Amino acid sequence: MKKETSPEEYWAAVAEEVGEPVRAYALARMADVAGPEQTGMFAPRPEWGLAFITNSALYVERGSTPNWFQRLVTTRQGHEAPTRDAIRIDSMTKVIIPPPRTGLRRILAVPEIVVEIHHDGTPGVLRLVLDRRSPNDKLLIDILSGLMPGD
Repeated sequence: MKKETSPEEYWAAVAEEVGEPVRAYALARMADVAGPEQTGMFAPRPEWGLAFITNSALYVERGSTPNWFQRLVTTRQGHEAPTRDAIRIDSMTKVIIPPPRTGLRRILAVPEIVVEIHHDGTPGVLRLVLDRRSPNDKLLIDILSGLMPGD
C-alpha cells in the first residue's frame, strides 16, 4: 500500500522534481476550448487538473479520469499517473483575467472566473476555471495577473 503524504511533503517533492519552489497551486477545471458547435449534451466533460506555478513555468497535472474524485481514488489504487504539462512563463503572450464585479453584480455573480492563458504552443490557449473565494485560487490569480504588465 502506498504511504500517505502530507500536502507539505507532496509540494516539497514536486518542487524537487521541477527544480524550483512552487509559488501557488489550485485545483482547477479546464474549460473546454472546443468551438460553440460542441455545447450542451454533446460537449465533452470538463477536465480537472492541479495547476501550480513556479518562477519559470505554469504546470497543469491532468489525470485520465474526468473528475477529481475518480482521479483521487485511482491514484491511490496505483493506476496510471497523471500527466504534467508545462507552459513556460516566457512563452506566455497574454493572460486574461476578468475584473472583479462590483455592486449588485458581485452579490449575484457566480464566484468562478475563467482565466485565459495564451501562449506559444499547442493548442495555444489554456482556460482555467478558478474561484476567487478560495485562498489558493486567489493567490494563483494574483500571481498570474502580475505576469503581463499592461494587460
